[in-house]
Amino acid sequence: MRRRRLLCSLAALPALLSGCLAGLPRASGPRSGPTPDGTPGGTGSVVVADVGVESTDDDRLRVVVTVTNRGAERTEARAAVTVRVDGEASVRETAVTVPAGGTTTADVEFGVTFDAFSSGGSVSARIA
Repeated sequence: MRRRRLLCSLAALPALLSGCLAGLPRASGPRSGPTPDGTPGGTGSVVVADVGVESTDDDRLRVVVTVTNRGAERTEARAAVTVRVDGEASVRETAVTVPAGGTTTADVEFGVTFDAFSSGGSVSARIA
């Protein structure tokens, strides 16, 4: 008999809780977070797909930016690369021409040494 009462009470529980749960706060505001560094700017179909770093022969920092065109036409754009080392930022821009539906890479060299960058530097790229 107690088991039957317990089962009936449990069966009614979701109906009772639905009224209480309806008053919980719901999300408001934007559905996506802020745009992080390294994401595309506002040129439409051209986006930064990847950012890598390497050392040149004379131990300077080289940033390799891969740019993708998701559009149906060849597009010219400018990639802006920012390197931060020891609290100082350095920005360089380079022109890229990307075929329709294609990908291209651009190398951007900085005066900072690769070793200095490796010990706490950061890099980001975007379409300017």
